[in-house]
Amino acid sequence: MTTITPLTTPLRRTTVATLTAAALTAALTALPLAGTATAGDHRHGGSQWRGAWATSPQAPAAPFGSNWSTEGFSNQTVRQVVRVTTGGTKARIELSNRYGTTPLRITGATVARTDKGASVKAGSVRQLTFGKGRSLTIPAGGTAYSDGVPFTVQALESVTVTLYLAAPTGPATFHHFASATSYRADGDHRSDRAGTAFTETNSSWYYLSGVEVSGGQAPRRDGIVTFGDSITDGVGAGLDADNRYPDELAERFAAAGKPRSVLNHGIGGNQVTNDTTWAGEKAIARFKEDVLTEPNVRTVVLLEGINDFGGSLPSDFATPHPRGLRRAPHRGPPRVDPAGPRQGHQGRRLHADPGQGLLLRHP
Repeated sequence: MTTITPLTTPLRRTTVATLTAAALTAALTALPLAGTATAGDHRHGGSQWRGAWATSPQAPAAPFGSNWSTEGFSNQTVRQVVRVTTGGTKARIELSNRYGTTPLRITGATVARTDKGASVKAGSVRQLTFGKGRSLTIPAGGTAYSDGVPFTVQALESVTVTLYLAAPTGPATFHHFASATSYRADGDHRSDRAGTAFTETNSSWYYLSGVEVSGGQAPRRDGIVTFGDSITDGVGAGLDADNRYPDELAERFAAAGKPRSVLNHGIGGNQVTNDTTWAGEKAIARFKEDVLTEPNVRTVVLLEGINDFGGSLPSDFATPHPRGLRRAPHRGPPRVDPAGPRQGHQGRRLHADPGQGLLLRHP
């Protein structure tokens, strides 16, 4: 292993950034994107599904104060609100027990249109099924998808997913920095329209790791995954404001009349080459599960490495690019172009400063 000494010069900082990006790029060699014939088809039924919202699962931890992950749930209902980036006429959810040590029993689940707070709009609640049953058990380390349900939703609309967890769950797989309010109630309130039973709140997401849609448009591979650390995750963003940079990117696509899947797989504090107890598995390990399983993705915006500064890097990595991805000529922290899309650029608005990041695209 090569130890990186303290950063004291611009050259040294650039060297570490380059090596960190190279380590991640090398680790992704030969991993194809979902939506090709070799990845994700068993999960996504070929190409009919598009990611509408996503987050990266994390192991239970409470580094900055209490949350619900360390104790889990028992005879409780969890209601979570997320904003989708693309619309459709059918929806399903993804649930993760990746870091559970015991099987997770989901007694029931619903999806609905969000009203205010924990309340949902009248007539919008849809019961979700799993293999045509109302409940399911997800093995430790596993992921599960609900059956698709007729549910028309538009880009940038908020949806509410409610899980009833009757049996004790043990510590919960979650996503720490949601920058969104989650709600909890005692007992079974999965079908409630009103939010009055949900008297507890928290700002993390629990078990819910994705919402997918189909229908409403011809299938096409134009999805974007943003992958990184706290800048991507939106640490410090306003609570329930949906103003992380991936949110604003999705808004630009929608404003141009070309909404598309923009999925946020950032984890605050995450590192490229080191696992941490509270900030997720290292990026070179989680990329395969978090990114390559997403359906119909063409572009991955990779912005990660700052948390590795001063750490260690493998001494034997090379620099080939992942098979099925090419390096695009944009590097550095992405920003949204306030002028909107330029002619001939097909709505792309990502710009960057030299030397700090990667934009990987499928040809």
